[in-house]
Amino acid sequence: MPKIRLTDVELFFRKKGTGPPLVLLHGLFMDSSLYYKIINNLSKKYTVYAIDLPMKGKSSTPERYFNLQDIANSIIELFDKLKIKNPIIVGSSAGGGIAIIIASLGKAKKLILISPAGFKYLNSVMQLLKKMSIYIPIYAFIDNPILCFHFFFVGAKSLLRNLFNKNFWKLLSDVIDQDLEKELKLIKCPVELLWAKNDEIIPYRYSKKFLELVPHAILKIPKGHHNWSILINKEIDKYYMTNSKNDNFK
Repeated sequence: MPKIRLTDVELFFRKKGTGPPLVLLHGLFMDSSLYYKIINNLSKKYTVYAIDLPMKGKSSTPERYFNLQDIANSIIELFDKLKIKNPIIVGSSAGGGIAIIIASLGKAKKLILISPAGFKYLNSVMQLLKKMSIYIPIYAFIDNPILCFHFFFVGAKSLLRNLFNKNFWKLLSDVIDQDLEKELKLIKCPVELLWAKNDEIIPYRYSKKFLELVPHAILKIPKGHHNWSILINKEIDKYYMTNSKNDNFK
């Protein structure tokens, strides 16, 4: 589980498996440690790179402000240093927004997007924090009462690490206001869009707008809520198990 020093940040990543490259990008309050089951499953067919985004997990905090474009550029720089060419990218929430930017630059073979950032879903950071403090704990406990404690621990650790980091809060505000319509229209690679109808953070209705901008995308509707890909084992197996005849990642 190495780190690599880039121009503006040091990124930590978990690498496992052999085969074509596949990259996992998490949301802004998560880190790669929550994706251990997905990593184990996908590593049977792919070389999986699960990256801790800047300010998260074991990655460093940049000295200057980093927006989504800066994070995407750092990940592309990581690709270049590790000689990763045209990976499949799985991006969730803000990680999905980063994946969209990378794909718009022609750096992805395929996108798997889980309730991605990219439109103005909310009015303010306070509205987001209110939703997160009320709904996410309830649904996380309902979806997986055992794993939810690790989930809460990672989220709390991320929040405490960045509590007094003004650049993190600016990034969070910018993600809420982010408009990636231009980038979405530039995507040429295959796209699978996984969006739970009961998503409590990024409403399912925005999937329609996404499909209007990326008409070749395929929509799939998993069970669960915003963090289903971390918390619901049956849904994880359904969409990520690589020994299935219906391999979602080809």
